[in-house]
Amino acid sequence: MRVEDMTSEHIQEFLSKPIREADAQEWQDGLGGHPRDLLPVVLRPGHYARALSIAGVGCVLLWGCNVDGDMGTLWLVASDYDLSLAPLIHREFSANEWAPIAALAPVLQAYPSSKNTVHHRWLEHFGFKKVRTVTFPGSRVPFLRYVRRRNVL
Repeated sequence: MRVEDMTSEHIQEFLSKPIREADAQEWQDGLGGHPRDLLPVVLRPGHYARALSIAGVGCVLLWGCNVDGDMGTLWLVASDYDLSLAPLIHREFSANEWAPIAALAPVLQAYPSSKNTVHHRWLEHFGFKKVRTVTFPGSRVPFLRYVRRRNVL
Protein backbone atom coordinates (compact mmCIF):
# COMPACT_ATOMS: atom_id res chain seq x y z
CA MET A 1 0.00 0.00 0.00
CA ARG A 2 1.31 3.45 -0.92
CA VAL A 3 -0.02 6.88 0.01
CA GLU A 4 1.19 9.91 -1.93
CA ASP A 5 0.26 13.48 -2.73
CA MET A 6 -2.49 13.27 -5.31
CA THR A 7 -1.56 14.05 -8.90
CA SER A 8 -3.54 14.23 -12.13
CA GLU A 9 -2.17 10.75 -12.90
CA HIS A 10 -3.74 9.39 -9.70
CA ILE A 11 -7.05 10.95 -10.69
CA GLN A 12 -6.92 9.40 -14.16
CA GLU A 13 -6.04 5.97 -12.74
CA PHE A 14 -8.76 6.24 -10.09
CA LEU A 15 -11.37 7.25 -12.68
CA SER A 16 -10.56 4.17 -14.76
CA LYS A 17 -12.25 2.08 -12.03
CA PRO A 18 -15.85 1.90 -10.87
CA ILE A 19 -16.53 4.43 -8.09
CA ARG A 20 -18.28 3.34 -4.91
CA GLU A 21 -21.95 4.02 -5.64
CA ALA A 22 -22.67 5.75 -2.30
CA ASP A 23 -19.72 8.10 -2.87
CA ALA A 24 -20.73 8.91 -6.45
CA GLN A 25 -24.29 9.60 -5.30
CA GLU A 26 -23.04 11.79 -2.44
CA TRP A 27 -21.01 13.94 -4.86
CA GLN A 28 -23.97 14.16 -7.23
CA ASP A 29 -26.42 15.15 -4.48
CA GLY A 30 -24.09 17.59 -2.73
CA LEU A 31 -21.99 19.08 -5.50
CA GLY A 32 -24.27 18.59 -8.49
CA GLY A 33 -21.95 16.36 -10.48
CA HIS A 34 -20.29 12.98 -10.72
CA PRO A 35 -16.74 12.59 -9.37
CA ARG A 36 -15.62 11.89 -12.97
CA ASP A 37 -16.52 15.47 -13.81
CA LEU A 38 -15.55 17.13 -10.54
CA LEU A 39 -12.29 15.41 -9.52
CA PRO A 40 -10.16 17.06 -12.21
CA VAL A 41 -11.05 20.46 -10.71
CA VAL A 42 -10.62 19.40 -7.05
CA LEU A 43 -6.82 19.33 -7.28
CA ARG A 44 -5.81 22.88 -6.44
CA PRO A 45 -2.33 24.11 -5.55
CA GLY A 46 -1.91 24.62 -1.83
CA HIS A 47 -4.69 22.26 -0.79
CA TYR A 48 -4.10 18.94 0.90
CA ALA A 49 -4.94 16.07 -1.47
CA ARG A 50 -3.79 12.44 -1.13
CA ALA A 51 -4.12 9.18 -3.05
CA LEU A 52 -3.91 5.60 -1.80
CA SER A 53 -2.74 2.90 -4.19
CA ILE A 54 -2.59 -0.84 -3.64
CA ALA A 55 -0.04 -3.02 -5.46
CA GLY A 56 -1.68 -4.88 -8.32
CA VAL A 57 -4.90 -2.88 -7.94
CA GLY A 58 -3.87 0.75 -8.39
CA CYS A 59 -5.37 3.91 -6.93
CA VAL A 60 -8.47 3.07 -4.87
CA LEU A 61 -9.01 6.09 -2.61
CA LEU A 62 -8.67 9.86 -2.93
CA TRP A 63 -9.16 12.36 -0.13
CA GLY A 64 -8.24 15.85 0.81
CA CYS A 65 -8.96 18.97 2.77
CA ASN A 66 -9.65 22.36 1.26
CA VAL A 67 -8.55 25.01 3.75
CA ASP A 68 -10.04 28.48 3.88
CA GLY A 69 -8.66 30.52 6.79
CA ASP A 70 -9.25 28.63 10.04
CA MET A 71 -11.68 26.15 8.45
CA GLY A 72 -10.78 22.96 6.61
CA THR A 73 -13.40 21.02 4.63
CA LEU A 74 -12.68 17.31 4.15
CA TRP A 75 -13.64 15.35 1.08
CA LEU A 76 -13.20 11.69 0.14
CA VAL A 77 -14.13 9.34 -2.67
CA ALA A 78 -13.46 5.60 -2.93
CA SER A 79 -13.46 3.18 -5.81
CA ASP A 80 -15.52 0.04 -5.63
CA TYR A 81 -12.50 -1.96 -4.40
CA ASP A 82 -12.48 -5.22 -2.49
CA LEU A 83 -14.05 -4.34 0.86
CA SER A 84 -11.82 -6.86 2.64
CA LEU A 85 -9.07 -4.23 2.20
CA ALA A 86 -11.03 -1.60 4.18
CA PRO A 87 -9.51 -2.46 7.62
CA LEU A 88 -5.97 -2.22 6.19
CA ILE A 89 -6.77 1.13 4.58
CA HIS A 90 -8.34 2.39 7.80
CA ARG A 91 -5.24 1.41 9.81
CA GLU A 92 -2.97 3.20 7.34
CA PHE A 93 -5.12 6.29 7.50
CA SER A 94 -5.20 6.23 11.31
CA ALA A 95 -1.46 5.66 11.68
CA ASN A 96 -0.04 7.99 9.07
CA GLU A 97 -2.62 10.31 7.56
CA TRP A 98 -4.81 11.65 10.32
CA ALA A 99 -2.16 13.77 12.13
CA PRO A 100 -1.31 15.90 9.05
CA ILE A 101 -5.01 16.46 8.37
CA ALA A 102 -5.74 17.43 11.98
CA ALA A 103 -2.93 20.01 11.83
CA LEU A 104 -4.30 21.77 8.73
CA ALA A 105 -6.83 24.03 10.47
CA PRO A 106 -8.18 24.62 13.98
CA VAL A 107 -11.64 23.56 12.82
CA LEU A 108 -12.35 20.77 10.36
CA GLN A 109 -15.74 20.07 8.84
CA ALA A 110 -17.28 17.50 6.53
CA TYR A 111 -20.65 17.18 4.85
CA PRO A 112 -21.53 13.52 4.25
CA SER A 113 -24.90 12.65 2.80
CA SER A 114 -27.42 11.42 5.35
CA LYS A 115 -27.44 8.20 3.28
CA ASN A 116 -23.66 7.57 3.41
CA THR A 117 -23.39 5.94 6.84
CA VAL A 118 -19.87 4.63 6.15
CA HIS A 119 -18.66 8.24 6.12
CA HIS A 120 -20.57 8.99 9.33
CA ARG A 121 -18.78 6.17 11.17
CA TRP A 122 -15.40 7.21 9.76
CA LEU A 123 -15.85 10.82 10.90
CA GLU A 124 -17.08 9.82 14.35
CA HIS A 125 -14.08 7.51 14.75
CA PHE A 126 -11.82 10.54 14.26
CA GLY A 127 -13.63 12.69 16.82
CA PHE A 128 -16.07 14.59 14.62
CA LYS A 129 -19.46 15.50 16.07
CA LYS A 130 -22.66 15.94 14.10
CA VAL A 131 -23.82 19.52 14.59
CA ARG A 132 -26.73 19.96 12.18
CA THR A 133 -28.49 18.84 9.04
CA VAL A 134 -28.29 20.94 5.89
CA THR A 135 -29.84 20.66 2.44
CA PHE A 136 -27.93 21.86 -0.59
CA PRO A 137 -29.84 23.51 -3.45
CA GLY A 138 -30.88 21.17 -6.21
CA SER A 139 -30.94 17.72 -4.64
CA ARG A 140 -33.06 18.14 -1.50
CA VAL A 141 -31.04 15.27 0.04
CA PRO A 142 -30.20 15.98 3.70
CA PHE A 143 -26.49 16.24 4.47
CA LEU A 144 -24.99 16.17 7.94
CA ARG A 145 -22.47 18.79 8.99
CA TYR A 146 -19.76 17.21 11.12
CA VAL A 147 -17.21 19.38 12.96
CA ARG A 148 -13.98 18.64 14.80
CA ARG A 149 -12.03 21.25 16.71
CA ARG A 150 -8.26 20.88 17.07
CA ASN A 151 -8.40 20.58 20.86
CA VAL A 152 -10.52 17.39 20.61
CA LEU A 153 -8.63 14.11 20.94
